[in-house]
Amino acid sequence: MSSAPALPSVSVILLTYNQEAFVAEAVRSWLRQDLADFELILSDDASTDRTREVIDAELARHPGTSVRVVRCHRPRNGGVLANINAAMAACSGDIIIAAAGDDVSEPSRVRLAAEIFAADPTVQAVVTNCQKIDAEGRPIGAPSLRHRTGRYAYDLEPRDIYARSPVCGASAAYRAALFRDFGPMQPGSHGEDNCFWVRALLRGAVYYDRRPLVLWRQHGANLSNYSEGGFASPENRQRHLRWMRAHELMAPQWERDVALAVERGWVSPERGALVVDLARRECARWKLDRCSLEPAPWAEWKEAARALLRPGQWSFVCRGFRKWVSRGRREHEWRWWAKVRQQS
Repeated sequence: MSSAPALPSVSVILLTYNQEAFVAEAVRSWLRQDLADFELILSDDASTDRTREVIDAELARHPGTSVRVVRCHRPRNGGVLANINAAMAACSGDIIIAAAGDDVSEPSRVRLAAEIFAADPTVQAVVTNCQKIDAEGRPIGAPSLRHRTGRYAYDLEPRDIYARSPVCGASAAYRAALFRDFGPMQPGSHGEDNCFWVRALLRGAVYYDRRPLVLWRQHGANLSNYSEGGFASPENRQRHLRWMRAHELMAPQWERDVALAVERGWVSPERGALVVDLARRECARWKLDRCSLEPAPWAEWKEAARALLRPGQWSFVCRGFRKWVSRGRREHEWRWWAKVRQQS
């Protein structure tokens, strides 16, 4: 009779910045996991409010916890990527689960992630569904059902930089080797999920589970998902345009990681060239989308369009041009984005 595979060791990184109103609930959710043998890395990015005091007070209420708490607080604010890089460098586990100080994780999150990784050595990242909640913890809508539970890989979908998998850093877990082998993320405004998704696909597969294991809080200070009111306010529109720009600047990070994967024999040169092409095309599409929605000056829009005309993306460029010249089409696009951001 075969026994179940041994579970990998787990490190959870709880990333915080000025989240005193929510962080106690976030910490409490990790101290109540049904698999409590893991490491909790607390990495605060020099909050200017009482976030660290609230964390310490919550930990003091649970003196008998078996969770191993490691404080990795930063003396100066360095931004999200620097905070994540520092937190990951402090991890000792085989698996790294990422979490934000304003979200809440269900009690089974650590155990289920560890079981999925243990069952399939090719899985390099695990992402679960989310239930959005408001600042008071009330549900917003229902969890998305757009994606199937299962394995996503370049072998199954070679024409998309993410292999058609859902991308959500709020509910993600990664093999620590993706950080240790590829190294820290390069400075920039891009998200860690975009980087680690491609790393995971270069080394194997991403596994998605439709069960909502994270309560993803939406409030006015979110780094993303700030689409309240249908992007009616200029401030929220500008934040969204900056979010789009961050996506168009991902190519250097991806190209660096692909080059390393080819050099070390993790992927073939042919697969590496394909992924680099997908990466450049993905960034070019984001740039044209942003230039069309903004709308950017004609010279900037034309430069963005030229990058997509070369690989034959004529229909995408034509749609972008119609949006660039028509305010009505741009307003329709804003309403579409509001719906997408609320459902994602």
